[in-house]
Amino acid sequence: MMSTLSSLRIEPSNENVAACPICLNNTKGKREIKFEEQYEDLCERCSFVKDIGDQSVVIGLLERTGDRQDTRWEENDSDQSVKGNRWSSFIWMTWNDYRGEPGTMFELFCLPDSPKPFSDFPVKNLPETTASSGNLAKVQEWLNLCHGSHKLCQPRAPSLLPKRVLDVSLPQVRLYESHNEVERYVCLSHRWGNIIPACITTSTSIETNRYCIDWDAFPATFQDAIHFTRRLGLKYIWIDSVCIIQDDAQDWREQSALMANIYENAYVTLCATTSSGDDSGCYSTTPLLWQPQKVRIRKRDGIEYNVYIRRGIYDQHIPPWANARAEVFAGHFPLMTRGWCYQERLLSQCLVHFGLGELMWECAELSDCACSQGELGKRSPYMASRSEKRHHKEALYASDPALIEKYWDDVIHEFSDLSLTYEKDKLPALSGVAKVLLNIRPGDEYLAGLWKKTIVADLSWSVMNGEGRRPSSYRSPSWSWAAIDGVIYQNKDGNKEVDVCNYPRCVDVTVTPDGPDLTGQVSSGHIILDASIISTQLEYNPDDMAGPDKWQLAAFGLKAEFYADCKSDLEDGSFKIGDDLLCLRLANSLWDYDICLVLKQIGVDGTLPLCKRVGQVSCKREQLQQYWFPPRKENTLTLKSHPDSTRSVTSALNDCKVKIWDACSDERLQRLGNGRVLCDISFGTTSSYLHTGASAIDISASSVSNIIATLGRPFILEESQDNAQWQP
Repeated sequence: MMSTLSSLRIEPSNENVAACPICLNNTKGKREIKFEEQYEDLCERCSFVKDIGDQSVVIGLLERTGDRQDTRWEENDSDQSVKGNRWSSFIWMTWNDYRGEPGTMFELFCLPDSPKPFSDFPVKNLPETTASSGNLAKVQEWLNLCHGSHKLCQPRAPSLLPKRVLDVSLPQVRLYESHNEVERYVCLSHRWGNIIPACITTSTSIETNRYCIDWDAFPATFQDAIHFTRRLGLKYIWIDSVCIIQDDAQDWREQSALMANIYENAYVTLCATTSSGDDSGCYSTTPLLWQPQKVRIRKRDGIEYNVYIRRGIYDQHIPPWANARAEVFAGHFPLMTRGWCYQERLLSQCLVHFGLGELMWECAELSDCACSQGELGKRSPYMASRSEKRHHKEALYASDPALIEKYWDDVIHEFSDLSLTYEKDKLPALSGVAKVLLNIRPGDEYLAGLWKKTIVADLSWSVMNGEGRRPSSYRSPSWSWAAIDGVIYQNKDGNKEVDVCNYPRCVDVTVTPDGPDLTGQVSSGHIILDASIISTQLEYNPDDMAGPDKWQLAAFGLKAEFYADCKSDLEDGSFKIGDDLLCLRLANSLWDYDICLVLKQIGVDGTLPLCKRVGQVSCKREQLQQYWFPPRKENTLTLKSHPDSTRSVTSALNDCKVKIWDACSDERLQRLGNGRVLCDISFGTTSSYLHTGASAIDISASSVSNIIATLGRPFILEESQDNAQWQP
């Protein structure tokens, strides 16, 4: 078994280390010391590292921290070693044997009032509870740093209070209805849990709450948040379940529509991150697993030093520091699994997370914790750059529309993996972020989670592994990702240099909001696309080569794998072998593959088929063009008067160059050169025909206006004088 200790942040040695065998074998700044070996001429620092490893074995550190018995250090094991890196206050202990067990991160430090073995040896004072005065001082330090020097955080002056806040300045807390006062206030982000607190505001309790709310009516989480607000010297706190009238649908719609402003303008947001419900409280004590242990190390001068060692918890922090994100969220940070919390995190100027025995900080420029002494960002600038809050702020100042679009795609992906108590909250829980982005997408329109200017590309979303679930009641149109519960991915990468004539255009798209919030709930929506569509049949192929779900769409000699948005549709009888499904060519993706939407026709709207989205097909572009969607080429007809052609046609088209374009795009006047020809006109000696690809229409006795009426769709005629003979 090999155990590794990596690494101590100590200053470079001033002593002569030329004879130290460990320093001579220093690889990439790390030292490795094997316990079973006897060393001579170790320098003082390497000797110090080895003594720490020896003492850790003596005190049974690994056994105490809860590691399995068969993975703790044993002095008679072979191949034990200690590694040390000069430039970190964290140490890494690993053991390698036939079990292949992973290692554990620990950290070393001295207390502030204790002598240090080396001049820059880490010094920390880790309180046993997050309610300590030391943690309060740390929060005030973070606030001063954020509001005083962070450029991305852009400190704001105090703003208008929300409509209702809790006034905590007096011993008796009351619900206060503001009158456009400009004051600092705190927000609370919390997980409701399974209880309904007695303090919530309803249409029957609002008058009582305005007068006074009994302290015992507040659950533990609210009490702790109020307590901490008072300690910060602030007078007001906003808590959703108390400041929004819970049985008043109109008030809920109005206040939820203001969520972006409420959280953006808060002085700080307190997050009950480890609380599974409102009865769990914010404060916590340090778990035994992470409590430090003292070891006494004697240096060569005979002086003993008290050194503390504890299991490192930096890998159990909120993103971007969590190494095992999903597991960390579920096990340690229940709040981070909630959809509403995600929006609150992004919108808040800065946040204090009440974690497991310590506090954590988030703002656009700093992710830190009480245990790190500000070293997290120093140790990994790359990880600091991945902060979700930093990503959010940078998107707000981005000048490249592609970066803003990519940011929204990332938001959808992250948000879709989180939980909501009520299905109907899917769009409202992201409404605030959408409002913020509307301010930086001028001329755009938000459409049930998608954007009008990028609507066709936005339709390319897919559900991870087809594990989508449909809500029990209508929530959004089927073409929106919000119609599905499941992890959403966008498929927008790939080669953009493709024949755009073969991809769809949006003729019309509309959603109807369900209430005053234009980025919240919707009651209906539709989209009309001009696109290449083919009718296919659903087949089941148990062959292993048929793909993971064995379902395929077949037409004209080509079979393509069908990826249902909801696998349950394939299992509950919603689909049957032989069903007709429409395949709409949508977009290109990586590796020369095209994405096609799979639609199920559910009716007719006038002359248009009425469909709902049910899944996707991904197939090589070459195959799709060969079997299903032959390329539509642009044809220019140069016309002149022909003695045998019908007079009504030639008189209208005499001596002009004609292109018939789809005219549904708002930018059609600027993009005629990139348009798509939808039909050809051919002139014969006896008859003239308009070819649309599906049929040939006799237009011998038609005028141009009648031709357009026959097609039943808008066009633009581009005319230029040309005396050349007509040619297709």
